[in-house]
Amino acid sequence: AFSSSVGWGEGAGLTVVNSSIGMVSNCAFVANTAVGPDDNSMGGGVLVNISGGGPVTINACSFRLNTAHSAGGACVSGAGAVFTDCDFICNTTAWYAAGAGIVNSFDARSTIKTVLVNCRFAGNTATSWHGGGLAVLYQAAILINCSFSSNSAQLGGAVSAWFGGGPGVILATNCILWGDSGWGGDNEICLGPSGSMTGNYCNVQGGYSGTSNLNVNPLYADPPFDLHLQSIYGRYTSTGWVTDAQSSPCIDAGDPSMDYALESKYYSGNRINIGAYGNTAQASRSKSTAPGSALIIR
Repeated sequence: AFSSSVGWGEGAGLTVVNSSIGMVSNCAFVANTAVGPDDNSMGGGVLVNISGGGPVTINACSFRLNTAHSAGGACVSGAGAVFTDCDFICNTTAWYAAGAGIVNSFDARSTIKTVLVNCRFAGNTATSWHGGGLAVLYQAAILINCSFSSNSAQLGGAVSAWFGGGPGVILATNCILWGDSGWGGDNEICLGPSGSMTGNYCNVQGGYSGTSNLNVNPLYADPPFDLHLQSIYGRYTSTGWVTDAQSSPCIDAGDPSMDYALESKYYSGNRINIGAYGNTAQASRSKSTAPGSALIIR
């Protein structure tokens, strides 16, 4: 674990700059603090800044209770990064444009993208400006099967996009943005100057234009920190599968062209779920598709 470090400038927990490191996996970044004036304090948990080569992959890591002037959990620039199965929980920024998640910042190459897959953003706070969960500046980010809950900012409690150099600064598919707050406006999404977002097969509170988007309570299991989807056919918990009195409308509502092979066999509904557990072994179940079978909870 990288915990309780105080660093001057960027990346208090870990800094990856022009490094040959290809992957950071199964690490916890907890209660780290990046200090310094204004923009020099970024990435309380981790800073990734690779000027060439391929992106760094960050897998199954958690970013909790980190603080910075911008990008409390993680700051990404340069060649970008790929985040898979990561948690960004209760990180805080003091001011602007980074929220408390990822910032693709200060690199004009708009073709560079950071990718986030099966990630969860909950309880993060940008105290004075925009992007409580995620903020994107100057670059582009691809979000696939990510969930947001109880993040807050002045503008764009869940996500924000500013100063984008290319089409679709945020490209979101199969994501849930629900229960976030922007006390100055734009509870879920804030699009600033030159910023844009394309969202398809997403569930956004208040609605968002796009293909097959929803605007309906996702029925999280226990928000903000348990973002599994309720299901009468089976929901994963750390102690085993349980059943609920109702099922989330996000089950079997994702992009029908996308893979769902990692969801429970015979209980996948032959379609990927929306949200952070879509196409994973923890995806909430739908009615069995096995011929002549009965519901079995294991």
